[in-house]
Amino acid sequence: MASGEPWPNTAFSRRGGRRGGGGGLAAAAALVATERPASAICPYFCCNLAHCPGSYSYCYAHRNYVWGCYSGSQFCQCCEANNNSYSAIKCTP
Repeated sequence: MASGEPWPNTAFSRRGGRRGGGGGLAAAAALVATERPASAICPYFCCNLAHCPGSYSYCYAHRNYVWGCYSGSQFCQCCEANNNSYSAIKCTP
């Protein structure tokens, strides 16, 4: 294909991947919705941590996963780090 010609209308994108539209997003949402809950050793507030909490600043600096949840009127930031060998939580009113 010469420079300046339009890209052919195919089911594949220019980067070589298949165009999925919204289907890929729906599949990802279905996968997340059907996952088993993580095994929580320390169910601390709403976080269900893999380990009882330590320093949040350390955890955040070495994070693998960070998520948030509400525990009553408090918003909690949950953290897992070092391949889930370290956990932390920080809640604010």
